[in-house]
Amino acid sequence: MLEEKERRVILYLVIILVVNFLVYIMVVNSLKNSYYSKLENYSSLRKNLLILKSEINEKKFELLKWQRAEKDIKNLRENYFYSRSNGIEIVRKYLEKLAKEKGIYINEINYSYKVDEKNSIGEIGISFSVTDNYFRLKDFLSSIESEPKFIIIRKIDLIGTEILGNVNTKIYLSAFTNEK
Repeated sequence: MLEEKERRVILYLVIILVVNFLVYIMVVNSLKNSYYSKLENYSSLRKNLLILKSEINEKKFELLKWQRAEKDIKNLRENYFYSRSNGIEIVRKYLEKLAKEKGIYINEINYSYKVDEKNSIGEIGISFSVTDNYFRLKDFLSSIESEPKFIIIRKIDLIGTEILGNVNTKIYLSAFTNEK
């Protein structure tokens, strides 16, 4: 059999082995938990990163759309709005020329002007009365709508008709000026 000294050495070795085993289990378990926690955190961060990349792409696309819209607005202001300084005069001359071409007599043209400071757009309000043949009046209004610059027909009041088939109307238009 073993001697007393050998038994003690074996006992110490078993105790050291058990303590080592317990420490190993605690450390490994703690490391394992830490590893899984970090892995879960990594997965969550990776998922958030993919979401953020997707949002960034959406925002880039939205930015491009706004940049295009800004170019379109600039184009509209430059090419389709009337000048701030002489817009009313240009519209007046255009309407007179068009009425002359179409053989229509315009009764008393009234103008108003208001500015939308927020959007830097001026609106020229135009109203006048016309009594003429329906088809000539239709052709006149069609020509106004096809004007390259913005002249919008806001309202047409049909006041009545005359015996000769003429239509008596009150026409309200709007034209726009660039206030920048």
